[in-house]
Amino acid sequence: RACSAGTFRSVRLSLHNVYGPRVKGVVADIAKQHWRGRPAVLRQPTATRDFVFASDVSHAVIKAIEVGDASEPIPIGSGVGTPISEIAELLSVHSRVKPPWTAATRKSAEAGPFSLVANLQLAASALSWQPQISLNEGLRLVSAYLDARGDEES
Repeated sequence: RACSAGTFRSVRLSLHNVYGPRVKGVVADIAKQHWRGRPAVLRQPTATRDFVFASDVSHAVIKAIEVGDASEPIPIGSGVGTPISEIAELLSVHSRVKPPWTAATRKSAEAGPFSLVANLQLAASALSWQPQISLNEGLRLVSAYLDARGDEES
C-alpha cells in the first residue's frame, strides 16, 4: 500500500513448502500416488523440508497486509523439519498403502539431502503470526479431499 510520502510499503513473505487440497507439490504427488493404491516413489526420501498448510499461509498474508512494512523477508512455514519419507508414512495412515514409499532408482542431480526449515521468530514478532494447522491435521485434510474428489483435479 502507498504511504503519504508517495513511497510504497511492502512485506515480502518467504513461503516454505505450501500444501493443502488443490495445492500442487510434493505432498499432493505423494497423496495422489497413495490414492491410486501405489507407494510413493521418492528421489530423496531423507531430504528434510518445512511444510505449511495453505490456510496458515493465507492468514500470514492477511497479517502482512495489516502490517504493511518489513525490512527483510519473513519466513512462513511450520518451523518443523520433516523428512519427505515421513510425509509418505503419515499419509499412509489415511491411505493404508504399504509400504508407503520406495526409493527412486535414478539419483537426483542434487548433491545430497539438505534441510530447509523456517525460523519463525520474525513472523512471530513482525506479524504476530504462527501456524495453526498441524502436519497430521493438514495431511488428513488432503487425504479427505482426494477421497471426496478423486482425480478430478489432476
